[in-house]
Amino acid sequence: MNTETGQMVNAVHSPAMLRAVLVAAIIGDFLSPFLMASLAISTPEIGKDLGLDIVNLGWILSSFLLASSALMLTAGRLGDCIGYKRIFAVGLIFSLVGCIIASFASTFPVLIIALVIIGVCSGFMWATTIPLRLSAFPPGMRGKLMGHNSAAVYSGVAAGPVIGGVLIHYFGWHSIFLAIIPVILFNLLLTWVYVWKLPDNCTKSLSGFDTGGSVLFAIAMITLIYGFSMIPGMTGFLCILGSLVLFSVFILYEKRVNSPIFDVDLLFGNRKFMFAGTAAMLGYSITAGMMYVMPIFIQSIMGYSPIITGMVYVGAALCQVIFSIIAGGLSDRITSGHLSAAGLAIAVISLVLFLGIDTTTSLFIIAGLLMVLYTGLAFFGTPNTYAIMGSVPMEKHGMAAGTIATLRRFGNQLSIAIPMMIFSIILGNVVLTDVDTQEFLVSFRIIIGIFIVLTVIGIVCSILQEKVRDEG
Repeated sequence: MNTETGQMVNAVHSPAMLRAVLVAAIIGDFLSPFLMASLAISTPEIGKDLGLDIVNLGWILSSFLLASSALMLTAGRLGDCIGYKRIFAVGLIFSLVGCIIASFASTFPVLIIALVIIGVCSGFMWATTIPLRLSAFPPGMRGKLMGHNSAAVYSGVAAGPVIGGVLIHYFGWHSIFLAIIPVILFNLLLTWVYVWKLPDNCTKSLSGFDTGGSVLFAIAMITLIYGFSMIPGMTGFLCILGSLVLFSVFILYEKRVNSPIFDVDLLFGNRKFMFAGTAAMLGYSITAGMMYVMPIFIQSIMGYSPIITGMVYVGAALCQVIFSIIAGGLSDRITSGHLSAAGLAIAVISLVLFLGIDTTTSLFIIAGLLMVLYTGLAFFGTPNTYAIMGSVPMEKHGMAAGTIATLRRFGNQLSIAIPMMIFSIILGNVVLTDVDTQEFLVSFRIIIGIFIVLTVIGIVCSILQEKVRDEG
């Protein structure tokens, strides 16, 4: 029996209310990874349409992730202050605006602006969907709720290439954003009719809100990721060094303010949270990078269409949805550390096998490897989230959710920055049609090797998280 606990107080809500909150939260969890995965499939087509080189292609995903990462902590803290449902609704409204702009974007700068808007708003939603669930449902359902969260996230990650591939093939890359608009409108309706009736578990005051910490964190995050994209140039190394200084200043600053956006003791004073959070960052350092690299490999190197690329992900999508829900049920009954470590171990096996693929590899083999990878990630995500949210009291759920979402997005961002850096070093700023196949394969294997190392460290952190539990 899992003894991980966290304080929770819930009012009794009607079945219709509970269903609506759950559906709204699931859609909120689904949209961001779905868009990210769809964008990953579309990057080769966007690159051809807008004349982008292989490094600039990375900024399509990177700008989206960076915008959400930079303000996710702020969103979590705002939820604690003025209510999760308000932050969630704001995220939906401005996501709608961003999607409308992106639907008609004809230049790279306009597309990036739209993606930044959508990214910020997706961060607002991601930082609040877990607290919304926990405020509506009884504590005994936490594992199931985390399973729904992981299933929704991974469904978006896996379904994006499938649905996105079909949309791009028949209607072009702009159709991805057009298709999301009615879904956002439906979720806004659910929020207005049902979610808005949830009681506010918040301070109802912005008094003492940590504006300085929010700005410091955002600048540090942007500087770090921009630095990775500029390596091997001196500007890149200077930006990374500067970001480390800014993060150090941020930590020192947060220790001194009364109402920080980031509770330093939450990460450094709670060893279970620290290990589980680090594992979350490292576990999620695989997903976005693979979504960036694999579509380029399948479409631009192997020569397949976006719709075929999407079909390769069908099995992975099914595996992720099914096993995320199974992992959620298991998390209510057994310990989370070993379960999440086992999930990452499965992912490592698939990554090692990915080292052996080349242009002659069957798409069926690639699809099978993706199924193994996504199965492992499914068994990792739910127990990891369960451990993190169970290690903090209710009054810190917003901050904890914002922190975990930020760590996940930072992992995603890192997994984009790594391929951008390797491509910049080995391939240079070359357009897709001029990419040398052998140089790409060398880059691909180096990237996979780095992902393997990061995932193994994530396994160690998951095991250490369990040892901390046993010490208690």
